Amino acid sequence: MRWVLFGSLILLGNAGCGGSAHRPVTGSVTLDGQPLPWGQLYLHGTVEKGGTTSHGVYEVREGQIVAGGAGIPPGDYAVTLLVHEGSAPPPPDPNAAEASAPEPKVKGQWEGTVQIQAGTPLSLEVQSTQLQPPAGSSHRQTAPGV
Repeated sequence: MRWVLFGSLILLGNAGCGGSAHRPVTGSVTLDGQPLPWGQLYLHGTVEKGGTTSHGVYEVREGQIVAGGAGIPPGDYAVTLLVHEGSAPPPPDPNAAEASAPEPKVKGQWEGTVQIQAGTPLSLEVQSTQLQPPAGSSHRQTAPGV
């Protein structure tokens, strides 16, 4: 009985050690060579074992990708960048009562592909001439095409 229990613990201990580890996405986004004041970055399209699709939604503030959530595994991703008008509102106060944030007005969007590599910050350089008109009036926290 002891050997069966010991063997089971070894298998359980190794269950999460292989495969594709989820990593937070960090990095920067520029528009016409300047830090993007405010936007949302959607990464979608990588298929993992078991047929699940990995995707991530990240906010861009003052040119920096704000990491959030559990992250995504390294791989190739389709990207949609929504460029918002104006500056980002201040981050929500975790001690304040939940208040609804204003809906961002989308100035334009950019689509492309990127390769996420473990431990390597993402760097997107977009020109305003590459922006397409927004697909809809509101894109808050819902990934395009998902």
